[in-house]
Parts: sequence; structure tokens; C-alpha cells
Amino acid sequence: EPLFFIFCFCGNFSCQPLRTAPVSSVPQLSYLSTFHGALIVEDDPSVADRMRCILGKLAPGRRVVVASTRAEACNLLASLPYDLVLVGMRLPRRDGVALIRHVRETYRHIETVAMSPTDDHELVNAAISAGAVGYLLAEADDAELSFLLRSIERGGAPMDSRVARRILALIAASAKARTIEPIRTALRAGLR
Repeated sequence: EPLFFIFCFCGNFSCQPLRTAPVSSVPQLSYLSTFHGALIVEDDPSVADRMRCILGKLAPGRRVVVASTRAEACNLLASLPYDLVLVGMRLPRRDGVALIRHVRETYRHIETVAMSPTDDHELVNAAISAGAVGYLLAEADDAELSFLLRSIERGGAPMDSRVARRILALIAASAKARTIEPIRTALRAGLR
């Protein structure tokens, strides 16, 4: 049976300091009274631990649970309340995409954010299509990841700027194609 770890952040807990900013510069989440917990689903222990530390600094004293498989995550989702699920997109058998879809369909109140080591176009598209509200790149520094995760409390989408730029370019290209096609059709009709 798979093992999972529950990490509770209390006053005695200490993590490594942020990589680019002092701990004191990381603001606290303002929605602590409604924050139940976060679930991190990642099979790379170093990435999972890093995200656990970042979330622990953003919401001290709140529950952060780490699972390494989709099956563990589904069991934990059914047993404890969560507000946030961070999903590693490199889980075996495309389980990250399946988990995001499951959370969107079953737990609509939970914000799901995908993450991967690099900006893989296919993984980003799959995650957003499955229902992720954001996409983080693990190569970003801790201060940037903290800032992006804080945007959730304001209804924002924690999205790495490189991913956001590419998505905006796709939207612009799609809008341009939809604008040009009716003109082409009208011109063709007028030439007959």
C-alpha cells in the first residue's frame, strides 16, 4: 500500500530559507481563516519538499499533505478538506492530467494548479484543457513561486510568465484567424 506524508506547519517547524528572498519578505496569505489545506501530488521528493516549504511559509500552521501518486491523492481528497491541489505533470501514465480532471469534476471548490520542471507545450495544453487554473514551472525561484501562489487569494491564475505569454499568443492568433476568415469569405462571395 502506498505511503503518504502529512506535514503540519506549527511554530517549531523550520524550512530552508527562500532561495532569492529573505523569509521575512514573504507575505502571509490573508485568507488563513478559510484555508483548510493543500495537497501536493508530485513523485519527485525534492520538488514536493520545496513546494511544501513554500506553502508552509505562505500559510503557517495550515495542513500541507504530500502524495506521490494519483491513487494516494484520490484517497486523501476523499478523506480531508483541501482548498488547493498542486499537481506534478510528470506523474507516470499521464496521471497528472487525469487527476486535474477528477478534481475539476468532483471537487469544484478546489483550485488545481499544474507544475512541471520546464515549459512543455503539450503538458501545459493538457493541464489547462483538463481544468487547471494555473501552471507553475519548478525552475522558477521560490520568491516567484510564492508570488504566483499568492495570486490565488485574489482570484488570480498562478501562471509562469513564459507560459502566459505563449497562451496569449495562441489566443491572439486564434482571434486573428476568426477575424480574417469572414473577410476572406465575403471577398470570395463578392468575386463571383
